[in-house]
Amino acid sequence: MSEEQELARTISAYLDGSCTLAQTVATVAEPIERAYAAGDGAAVEGLLWDLWYATIEAAQRTPHASPRQQALVDVVAGLKARAEPPEPADAARGGWVFAERGLWGAPKLLGAAMRETWNARPDERGGAGMGGEGMGAGEWANVNAFAARLSAGGVCDFVLYAIWSVRDALEEERAEGALVPGAGVWFLYAGRAIWESAEEYGRAGRGGVVWTGKSGFCKERWGLWKKRFGEVVRDGGVGEEARAMARQAVEAMERVEAGEA
Repeated sequence: MSEEQELARTISAYLDGSCTLAQTVATVAEPIERAYAAGDGAAVEGLLWDLWYATIEAAQRTPHASPRQQALVDVVAGLKARAEPPEPADAARGGWVFAERGLWGAPKLLGAAMRETWNARPDERGGAGMGGEGMGAGEWANVNAFAARLSAGGVCDFVLYAIWSVRDALEEERAEGALVPGAGVWFLYAGRAIWESAEEYGRAGRGGVVWTGKSGFCKERWGLWKKRFGEVVRDGGVGEEARAMARQAVEAMERVEAGEA
């Protein structure tokens, strides 16, 4: 069994209630910490990729409204709060893993793994992208929900991904129905963080065809998104799943605006 398969089995056992959060965090962290303390940068890197891919893939399979999504966030939070392993002697250091001190406080490689996952977004029809190797529309929504929950909980900052997801879904001339569920979950799980942000991201936060304003978050862009979600609700050609999520997103946005969320 590969390391990633073993990690996936551990995470699955945790989600099934077969082991506690503390046991899960210790089980997945200890092999990485041993390699880190030994100065084995290659082993650390491989194990980190395996850990984060196993975690993100579990989120991908978990319906976005399920309590198990929050349970996965708790695993990342538990790792982030974990005491750092001993630093190896300088002679044992090697590679980028040791360029900055620490392993868990700013979870190394989680951002890279999430960014790689983003490359597997659905195609315009809602099916798997990337030559059939990507996610379906429902899985895309689940991964976005996981990123939104991590962001809203202050565990990891992926809120820029909200712009990427909403831009692709709503900022073209016609809304992309297959991508609407992945955009909508951001307002269900991180609406307050989006509403309160005025962050500017430069080119990374640029708009699509229908948004030429600030390259980041602002109330005007929020208003455009809300308007576009409303249009999706009334669009019989996008599919019922997209319309249902657009309706939930508008309702979530209205609760945020009213200070109720």
